[in-house]
Amino acid sequence: MATGYCAKCSAEGPSGNFTKKAIPHHPKGARAMQCVDENRCDARSRARAVLYGFRADGYAAKTPPGCAILAILRAASGPVDSTVVEASVRIMLRDATDGEIMRDVYHARGSGLIVERAGTWILGEGERVAAVLATMPFNGPHALAAHAALCVSKSVL
Repeated sequence: MATGYCAKCSAEGPSGNFTKKAIPHHPKGARAMQCVDENRCDARSRARAVLYGFRADGYAAKTPPGCAILAILRAASGPVDSTVVEASVRIMLRDATDGEIMRDVYHARGSGLIVERAGTWILGEGERVAAVLATMPFNGPHALAAHAALCVSKSVL
C-alpha cells in the first residue's frame, strides 16, 4: 500500500488520506501533499507547534517522564489507554529513554499516583497526587504540551 506524508502537519499514512493542495502565499504557487481532513490537520499542526515550543524552551529536557504521565492523564480528564499515554510521553519528551519511561510508570503505579483498570490508566487520589499536580498549573507549559501530545498521539495510533 502506498503511503503519504502531509507537508503541513507531518502526518503519515495511506496515500488516500492526502491530496495535492496549493501552498498558501507561495510565490510560485507550489503544491504539496496535505491531509484530506483539514480540521484534524490544523489541530495536529497547532499541537506540533506547541510541542516544538515546549522543547525549544527547555522544558522537555527538565521534565521527568513521571510528571509528563500525570500531566497527560490530567489533560485527558478520564481513563486513557496505556498505549496512548506511553506514546504521548514519547512525543512530549523525545529524549527520554524507554527505560526512564518504564521506571517512572512502575513507580507511579506502585506509589498510587496512577491506577490501572482494564488496560486504561487514571489519576490516583490522595494528598500525594494533589501535591504533584499543584506544581503544574492548568495553563502552564506542561499542561499545554500534554494536550498537544494527546492530540498528536491519538491521530497517529
